[in-house]
Amino acid sequence: KVNADSGEENMKYMKYEASVVNDEKTMQVIVASDGNKGDFSEEDYISLVAGSYSQIEGVSVGADIGSRDIAGEQYSSLDITLNNNNKLVYCVRKKGDEMINFMFLYPQDREADMNALAAEFKPY
Repeated sequence: KVNADSGEENMKYMKYEASVVNDEKTMQVIVASDGNKGDFSEEDYISLVAGSYSQIEGVSVGADIGSRDIAGEQYSSLDITLNNNNKLVYCVRKKGDEMINFMFLYPQDREADMNALAAEFKPY
């Protein structure tokens, strides 16, 4: 279950590694790492993300934390419906004291396209 605490202070070490945009299908994938997380668990972190988004009018945050396989690794994930009919799937995995983030942003009617794209990610 997610909670609604604000996490702005706790996400101040975010480093954006890559952003890939497919303008034709209006899809975007952002990869980032957020360091200095120490004792934070994936669940703690994603709960803070949920809290931040739940404060935005017209945004709907999923009630439960799920999981998603990305490049052979399991990530905790959260579905967020934005007020412009877009969907954000926020995925996080702890590695050392960093949180590795994948953010998938796409129109809700493009979910199959985004799932196909995500399935193509390979470990490096």
